Amino acid sequence: MKNSIFKDREFLRKTLVLTLPLAGQSVLSTLMHLISSIIIGKLGDQIIATNNVATNIYGLFSMMISGCITGAVILQAQYWGRKDTAAIRKLMTVTIYLAVFFSAVGLLAVHLIPEKLIMMYTEDTGLLEYGISYLQMLSYSLLPFGLSTAIIMAFSSMGRVKVGFQMELMNSILSTLLGIMLVHGFGGIPAYGLIGYAYAQMISRVLCFAFSVWYLFKNDSVMEYRLKDLAILPEKELLWLYIRTDYPVFASDTLMMLVSMIQTIIAGRVSTEYITANSIVHNIWMTAALFGMGCGKAAAIIIGNSVGAGDLEEAQNLAEKYIQLSGLIALSVAVTIYIIAEPIIGRYVISEAANKTVHDLITPSAITAIITIYQLIIGHGVVRAGGQVRETTAVELLAAFLVSLPAGWLAAYKLQLSPAMIYIILRLDKLITAIWALIKVRKKKWIKNLLVTQ
Repeated sequence: MKNSIFKDREFLRKTLVLTLPLAGQSVLSTLMHLISSIIIGKLGDQIIATNNVATNIYGLFSMMISGCITGAVILQAQYWGRKDTAAIRKLMTVTIYLAVFFSAVGLLAVHLIPEKLIMMYTEDTGLLEYGISYLQMLSYSLLPFGLSTAIIMAFSSMGRVKVGFQMELMNSILSTLLGIMLVHGFGGIPAYGLIGYAYAQMISRVLCFAFSVWYLFKNDSVMEYRLKDLAILPEKELLWLYIRTDYPVFASDTLMMLVSMIQTIIAGRVSTEYITANSIVHNIWMTAALFGMGCGKAAAIIIGNSVGAGDLEEAQNLAEKYIQLSGLIALSVAVTIYIIAEPIIGRYVISEAANKTVHDLITPSAITAIITIYQLIIGHGVVRAGGQVRETTAVELLAAFLVSLPAGWLAAYKLQLSPAMIYIILRLDKLITAIWALIKVRKKKWIKNLLVTQ
């Protein structure tokens, strides 16, 4: 096969070197959520549903923060292709200030209108009993999460991904151990129930932020960021380039999280059991798709570096190889879902109705996983990182708001289709985005060096 990935050992080596630590971060993060959901799952259906709703609301605000940082990372990766660390430092300063701003927005929202946020998802008022205090405590984790992410992702854009893995390892261990102790009680520590997990999250995120600051100032000799850099904002041209690059990424990531929220809202109106089942299936899917998610992030860094260095032919060759790699990973993910599903489901204490719904969603999850892997690696990792930021955003949002959400609402409320069909229909936007991205790469109309205006 022409341009085969199996004949290019350097491509595989470089991809693996970046993918393994990035996938490792996802592995640790997902295992943490999986273990914590199992711990919480011992408390019953309603607590699982409460955790899922609160986590989705928290996720919206954390995605706003991540959206600001992702746009900067796209530029930072291209600047690293030029070895321009001054621009990387200035962009990190911007993301730090934006992380503070959106953390404050999230904190205010969950303290001023918690009932309205929770009741968007479900008509079950029983979720309010634990949901409000849990969500409010969880919101205190936003600021340390945002600040540490801004620091770690700047290093990742330069190919220094091990520090992110180390921080996620620290977060996973702390969250898991503290979660076990604070949710169920241990060694004289009282059992706080669901709220105990929020305490665990907050403590671990603060300590991870401290670790990222230590690494930045004591262990870095490449970016050389100093406290005085907090006062050095980008010049007008760089700031405008960041805004032009980031606003579609921010809009895409935030609105796609909103899409996920609306999907959960639609599911929540079906039944509380559907919320519970969807939460469990999501954990199964995430566990299976970890390597693919890491590969998508690695592709974004490698493609961004090549485009920034002006090697556009190499960027196209890399994109073609990532298409081949995506197919292998996608099939592996689908098979893995079937292998790990039953052992994971068996760890939950849920009702018979929720258990049946979970099993009904396994095959749809495997099918949509294949599509989603292509979307993550080719759509985000290749096309968006290659400079097609606004175009990718437009396709994702149009597909979601014009196709999957209206069709999902119709399937759930008017046609009253099965949970499996609702699950698939709500993810049609990923199919559309994946097909569009593949066409762009094949036609060689996706590379845009964002720094040529500099």
